[in-house]
Amino acid sequence: MHFFVSRSVLELAGTTLAFIVVYVALVVLHQVGAPSDWLYLYGGWFLMWLMATGTGYILSGLAMRSDVMERLVPLVSYAMIPLSGVFFMIDWLPEAAREKYLLVPFPNAVEMVRAGIFGDIVTTHFNVGYAIGSALVLLLAGLLLLRNAEGYLDVD
Repeated sequence: MHFFVSRSVLELAGTTLAFIVVYVALVVLHQVGAPSDWLYLYGGWFLMWLMATGTGYILSGLAMRSDVMERLVPLVSYAMIPLSGVFFMIDWLPEAAREKYLLVPFPNAVEMVRAGIFGDIVTTHFNVGYAIGSALVLLLAGLLLLRNAEGYLDVD
């Protein structure tokens, strides 16, 4: 378990550092200003990490149990990229589709980060309570799957 937790924290640190480097470069080039709402920025960033960690734990726990699932993990990972909402604004979707799309947890956190960076410049749609609840459910499910998969590990 400690391997998964340390890997998750390392991923958070590396991704955060990369974000800071790119954001500072954009500030120096006068492409962006200071974030509009630091709480939304940090909250969305932390929720994205929790959701990604929970999803990673779930996929790892399932992959430990099944060779087929181990082969499907890269496919599932790539399929989740367009579901994350990073390539388009949720506001661009028709209202009926928007409500259904926001049932996917990741776009809520991405929209929080957008709201934190751009503020009132862009229209964002998200549900903080749903994002927190789904992040905790993903994390709990992942931790339980990892805990119950310890018997499937071969330690050399």
